Amino acid sequence: MAAQLLHQLTQPVTSLPGVGSAGARRLASLGVETVGALLEHFPRTYQDRRRVTPLAALVEGRPVVVRAEVAAHDWFGPRGRHLRIALTDAEPAVGGPGREGHRAARGAARAALLCFGRRYLARSVPVGSVVTVAAVFQLRHGAWEAGSFELLREGDAASLGRIIPVYPLSEGIRPAMLRRAMHAACARLNGEATPWDGLCRRRGLPPVAEAVHALHFPECAGDIERARTAVAYAELLQLQRALRRRRPPPRRERRVGGALPARIVTRLPFALTRGQEAALVEISGGLRAASPCARLLQGDVGCGKTLVALLAAAWVVEAGEQAAFIVPTELLARQHLSSACRILAPAGITVALLTGAGASRGGHAVTRAELLADLRCGAIDVLLGTHALLQEGVAFARLGLVVIDEQHRFGVLQRRHLLQQEPRADLLLMTATPIPRSLAMTVYGDLERTVIGELPPGRLPVRTHLVRLANIGKVYDRVRAELAAGGQVYVVAPRIGAPEPAAGPASGSEAGSPPAPVPAVPDAESLFAALRDEVYPEFASGRIHGAMDESEKHAVMEAFRRGALSILVATTVVEVGVDVANATGMVVFGAERFGLATLHQLRGRVGRGSRQGYAYLVYGEPLSDAGAERLRAMKESGDGFEIAERDLGLRGPGQLLGLRQAGLPELRVAELPRDLELALQARTEVGRTAAGAATAPVAGVAGVAPCA
Repeated sequence: MAAQLLHQLTQPVTSLPGVGSAGARRLASLGVETVGALLEHFPRTYQDRRRVTPLAALVEGRPVVVRAEVAAHDWFGPRGRHLRIALTDAEPAVGGPGREGHRAARGAARAALLCFGRRYLARSVPVGSVVTVAAVFQLRHGAWEAGSFELLREGDAASLGRIIPVYPLSEGIRPAMLRRAMHAACARLNGEATPWDGLCRRRGLPPVAEAVHALHFPECAGDIERARTAVAYAELLQLQRALRRRRPPPRRERRVGGALPARIVTRLPFALTRGQEAALVEISGGLRAASPCARLLQGDVGCGKTLVALLAAAWVVEAGEQAAFIVPTELLARQHLSSACRILAPAGITVALLTGAGASRGGHAVTRAELLADLRCGAIDVLLGTHALLQEGVAFARLGLVVIDEQHRFGVLQRRHLLQQEPRADLLLMTATPIPRSLAMTVYGDLERTVIGELPPGRLPVRTHLVRLANIGKVYDRVRAELAAGGQVYVVAPRIGAPEPAAGPASGSEAGSPPAPVPAVPDAESLFAALRDEVYPEFASGRIHGAMDESEKHAVMEAFRRGALSILVATTVVEVGVDVANATGMVVFGAERFGLATLHQLRGRVGRGSRQGYAYLVYGEPLSDAGAERLRAMKESGDGFEIAERDLGLRGPGQLLGLRQAGLPELRVAELPRDLELALQARTEVGRTAAGAATAPVAGVAGVAPCA
């Protein structure tokens, strides 16, 4: 963990009193090697150690500091290996436990410390000595006991008589040692300045060094939130400046008339939605700009993002340039190829496909070498494909646009690989996984945002049902009715093979439901066999998952798309891009195991035509609180952006941010969506001061320049 805000404090932690080579090795396991990095290892919570609590006033489960006399040593456990230190109040209690004390402890001024594996305490804490202990006591069989405690030294300013920080630790690091090291590190903050201090003061916040000191050793509870806000604001300022400096260099203004995309639109058998038209206006404006456009195109499943991206590619082709269209799976690549051939090819645009399994041009198979030669000489206008487009040897004659579908499936370095060939090319990232506004202001803050906020006319909201696994028979009956009416159904399992132990025969089924033993978490292979042979033998079934050969997956998907299969058993390989208008049912087994974004994507596979779509989220029991909350969110909302905000609230930013992968400063104190308003202020401030900001990067923070 490199220091960021306090990067200038590069002295090794061994320069702090009391931190030797052994302590430095243990701190390195936390990613801490310098004084600055140590100071940016912030507390996760606090304990108030400003007063001593009598043993007669203990409250179960509450952290306290007690001062007590050691009354006795007892040994317990196998061969008497563990020590029990009996305590009694060192001084008579004043008053009593009051209303907060446990009734069983009223008048009892005794407690015990359970010392597992700490036999040495029999020598260092002898009978008759007086000790000061920080602990959390529990009442067991009418007696107070603490198995986790910290013996405090009198006069230890870092551990006693104040509000004490509680840090994330790793094995071998004692809290007292870390606090003493932090106390010494804080002494080095005097006079240290950061590029963000002026902007913090402008907001009425303390400078960064002062705020960091207060976060580690607050004088009162009120100091903590004020200091937290200051450090969070500085982190967000630093992040916004790094995002601003990632923007590409200017280019010669591209001449884009828009006549070719207009001709394509007139040939479509349907009208564009207002959302698609508005998105095209924004995107075409970026394509004409003097600076390359980096844009995030967001829209719920089924809103028509792919068509918008293909029309953007037509704009670039009209200007004499090429477009690359990258997707995460071959299944999705082939589907986009079908759309591109149908929409772009009639306008004279040459479309090709490159995947790990092979290459094609204009719908005809070619060798990889032939395709790459055509690409280099400019004979291919739009190249679609998977990660194969990022391999060595893929070179464009005049790359003008890079489109990345389901962009969250690609790393930041992968996204920018093609742009290294032509840094002035435009970048269009597409996602059907709605991104909360707070994340859009941070990780994607260097991108323009375009949102398609409506579905095509005639689409009906998918009706979502939550079903216990024991009631799967009812789902089977409803699915049978959909199949009999001519619909098609996806059935999703969370794994390919190796089922978990069976949960026994399903119960609670309606009359006529087939008996069907269902594993607690069924796998795709066994579920496919059960549905094909036992539950729906009268309907054609297929299955698709990641372990299958690409050609086999393509054949199964095509059979389902043209209606030759009524039931498709799958893993989450169908999560993105699969578009079958006749599919009306989605059954997800083990739904409690999936994240909200995945569940929303799966639900979006159905109801894409004019018929009503249904999603059955089947869950096992017992159901965790987090699982129940996710399923409740899916039941209550069909709005992808609302679901994304709830997902962020449930999971926290964590890996959703992807800051480390993006090479951006980490957020160690700032929290989203809690600090959304701070993020907005930081973005506004950095934008306002960018013109007058110094351009030299701050030492130790790549790509970040001071803005005040």
